[in-house]
Amino acid sequence: MVQPKKKSSKKKENKKSHTKQDSKKTEENTKKEKIQTKHSKSRKKEKSLAHKTTKHKNVKKEVSSRKEENISDKYFLTILAVVFAILVAITASFFMYKSYFINVDNNLNNNNNEKINNNNIQETQEAVNSTANNENLKVKLLVVEDPSCVKCQVDQIIEQLKDKLLPNLEVEKVDFKSEKGKEIVNSLNLNQVPVFFFSEEISKLDIWEQQLKPAFQEEILNGETYYMLNPALIQNKVLLKAPEILEGSIIVGNPNAKVALIVFDDFQCPFCAIAEGNKEKVEQFSSTIPGYKAPMPNVYENYIKNGTVKLVFYNFPLEQIHPYAKDAANAGLCVYEQDNNNGEIFNKFKVKMYDNQDEWATSDFENVITKYVKELGLDVDKFKECYSEKRYDEQITKELELGEKYGVSGTPTFFIGRKMISGAQPYEVFEEAIKAELNS
Repeated sequence: MVQPKKKSSKKKENKKSHTKQDSKKTEENTKKEKIQTKHSKSRKKEKSLAHKTTKHKNVKKEVSSRKEENISDKYFLTILAVVFAILVAITASFFMYKSYFINVDNNLNNNNNEKINNNNIQETQEAVNSTANNENLKVKLLVVEDPSCVKCQVDQIIEQLKDKLLPNLEVEKVDFKSEKGKEIVNSLNLNQVPVFFFSEEISKLDIWEQQLKPAFQEEILNGETYYMLNPALIQNKVLLKAPEILEGSIIVGNPNAKVALIVFDDFQCPFCAIAEGNKEKVEQFSSTIPGYKAPMPNVYENYIKNGTVKLVFYNFPLEQIHPYAKDAANAGLCVYEQDNNNGEIFNKFKVKMYDNQDEWATSDFENVITKYVKELGLDVDKFKECYSEKRYDEQITKELELGEKYGVSGTPTFFIGRKMISGAQPYEVFEEAIKAELNS
């Protein structure tokens, strides 16, 4: 901050001439003007600095809110950062693992993508540079793909792998519809393409054991060992089949409906609340997406109530950032246990949970949930017994595993047939997918 200069100590004695007094006054006025100018500039700088500080705080707050939707722990983030740098195009375009999927600025496309911090990128690049001397390493890459999928093309990925890491990479591409492709898909029970299989020579890379290995799983193809890149990391893909309906899963609506809308949800997730029509959150969301219509209330009114579509509700609690999510999942399954009306009671419970997240996600969780159960007219004692013994922990684990198997990386994630919808997308997206499935 600019400090003002001190004024002249005392006025000159009356002995001084008027001319000198006038000259002195003029000089003092000039100094005052300079001081005021400096003060003005200083204040402008302070305001500018304050504005930047406030802006920086807001950015930090926004980044913090984005991080809430990311459920990857620091260890796995580092692993994926390495995969990002090495398998450049693969992870550049579609790597996520338990992300939160929903990035605040890009929630309609993938809400959620993983933001690698600069330190991780720098550490990753150093690790990649340490492998630059593996020029003589010969690695085979087998890609099972769908050539008709424009967004899933692998040629550029392969070229970048050769250019950045494996100049002697030997590539074989297999159409999943071919005999060989069908054999691989069936033998490994694959749910999506493309899938990347690297020969075991990739394990000779300097950084394999500590950085890369966790992102791959070992598979045997025709008696040879291959390492398959974790399918959950692949976003741009074609699903070969819809997720199955697990025994004991929650179904809302006509169980024999032709179309199943499958959702992987987290009761504490704010974007799930938007998709479910929480009025306050939808209003905030609509400020960035004019005309936004929450999908679930509209799907329920237009398709589930008339028996055309059934909702299959799977729990996908993101415990790392939502400490009450698994408890809420258990509570929901305990409520559904007493529901003899095609999931109508559970649906009311679900709406209540998403409308009141701030009320129940506290240390008073059990008392608040018990109040909801009583308001729904259920047997409170039966509910307490079910909840206290965590009766559905195993079911929740199965639902989490199913989601990960199909590449679910955050919430909410929806499936309509073989179409995957990530995030709180508008109702129109769901309506289009439902109509296409009904007409298929």
